[in-house]
Amino acid sequence: MSEQSGTENGSGFRLTDEAIVERVREMAAIAREKGLAELTVSEGDLEISIQIRPVVSGAPGLTPGPRHRAAKPPAGEEEAGVTVEPGMHLVLSPMVGVFYRSPMPDAPEFISVGDTVAAGDIIGLVEAMKIFNEVATEADGEVVEILAGNEELVKLGQPLAKLRTAR
Repeated sequence: MSEQSGTENGSGFRLTDEAIVERVREMAAIAREKGLAELTVSEGDLEISIQIRPVVSGAPGLTPGPRHRAAKPPAGEEEAGVTVEPGMHLVLSPMVGVFYRSPMPDAPEFISVGDTVAAGDIIGLVEAMKIFNEVATEADGEVVEILAGNEELVKLGQPLAKLRTAR
């Protein structure tokens, strides 16, 4: 008979390494399900702490926030100095922060002029308080102009990109 390695909890019951790993997996699943960044559980003398650090677009080190969609102003009106003609859609910044056109400095940009995008596609990131918030378009269309530069400080409601939605 071989002895399994493990840890004894306060009740004298010996947890195997496999049981500990399974408990950590359960805790991580609970933390993700509840949207927690951190979770600590104590069972007897055993304490397990989990920290969830998600990754944006496969880029290690970036902590993503929620995906944001910004509504467009009515057609024919002006939004922050940009006229919105019929058949056009402006993607607006959902918050104040720094706009990034790509997930990492050496990565390709999310969109370029001439690209076709669908509602829900990510057009960039706005970093606010060290959280990288994905900015998604509300409309299908062709990118006709990118209105914010990479690493530019943007305001709430500032136009980031212009799409042609109808021909």
